[in-house]
Amino acid sequence: MSKFEQVLSDKTCRTCKNTFHPRKADRVYCSMACYLGDVTKHKQRNCAQCGIGYKPYRGINSYKSKYCSVACSAEARINQQEKKCRECGKSFLFKPSQSNHYRGAGKYCSRDCSYAGIVKDNAKKPIKDKYGRTNRKADVEWSKAVKERDNYTCQRCGVYSESGLHAHHKATRGAHPKLRHDLNNGITLCNSCHSWVHKNPKKSYELGLLVRSGN
Repeated sequence: MSKFEQVLSDKTCRTCKNTFHPRKADRVYCSMACYLGDVTKHKQRNCAQCGIGYKPYRGINSYKSKYCSVACSAEARINQQEKKCRECGKSFLFKPSQSNHYRGAGKYCSRDCSYAGIVKDNAKKPIKDKYGRTNRKADVEWSKAVKERDNYTCQRCGVYSESGLHAHHKATRGAHPKLRHDLNNGITLCNSCHSWVHKNPKKSYELGLLVRSGN
């Protein structure tokens, strides 16, 4: 028999034992489902509940198998702990193993309650940006007062804009915290001029856009 005739000859599937017509001589399965469902190809696993070794059942999703039987799967669900949601007060089942994979697991019954709880916990904390600045009421009022005094005009380039302007501290807040909300310590700058001031400190000191002391 020629090689071409061997390829065209029918074979018996190793898993389901049905006859099929292979495209290649080395084919021993009739479909992908039979290829994945072959018990002999799966390694022995340990049951997540009882710890006894077993081989997964036949099927495409056999790689997801964790338990050796339906009884062990049901027992694993029974071993869940009952928790009380911090937000809505409802009871819900919780797997202790989830605390190893999810941060804050076991506190809330759903994602909506989790978001609501996080918002309440952080409500009293000041909102900070990447520069460590906060959106406190005093800072907002000081910034608005500086811009109104300068008529919403950049004091370096003269650009007028009702939005996109910055209230710049001439004496830095880190070195002079007492002058943080002093109106005389503020000056209105646009975004580009504000960046230029901090990139060119020597020239900014000469122009008075930066000062070394509060005097």
